[in-house]
Amino acid sequence: MYIDNHIITLNSTDATKLNSTYLSNVTFPFKGLLGDESNIVRSYISVLNAQIPVSFYVLDSTNNVLAYFNTYNNTTQTLTVPVGNYNANSLVTALNVAAAVYVGYVPVFSFNTTTGCISVVSSYIWYPNGSQGTTIGDIIGIQSILSNSFTFTYPLNLLGRNKLFINSSHLNNVAYTSKNMGFAKPYAQSL
Repeated sequence: MYIDNHIITLNSTDATKLNSTYLSNVTFPFKGLLGDESNIVRSYISVLNAQIPVSFYVLDSTNNVLAYFNTYNNTTQTLTVPVGNYNANSLVTALNVAAAVYVGYVPVFSFNTTTGCISVVSSYIWYPNGSQGTTIGDIIGIQSILSNSFTFTYPLNLLGRNKLFINSSHLNNVAYTSKNMGFAKPYAQSL
């Protein structure tokens, strides 16, 4: 039995960036590290050390849009909260500012410190995640389509990203995930 070990050091500044200047989706185009050879029975890849700075935003370009139906002009529109880290009060302020910019008629968002839920006073219809372009619904607690003045279904969730998924489309891996209660697929995104 022959064992050949290689240590590979990855630095994100050396990567090919797949999402503009952000370093959250990168590739390292190595060639010749692992070939399809008949005498290779099994290959193991391990991460020995990872240094990942705590620079993840609670709201980023993938989870900062709230869609609503404007009952004054009968159109579905969106408001975008700026990318950044927030606490409950600063997020409510950002929602109110974004609403003033995008909506015109200003709905009033507020935070209840007892329940941990956001409320809104408006005459609009607000959409949950995956509906009409909303991506912030899980964070602010919208479970279903809600109209007029209401309190969101679930408490505000500002925990941010809780999982980092590293994968390769060139390696056959067996990885079971709770995301879809099945096997992880190459390039699957996990949040």
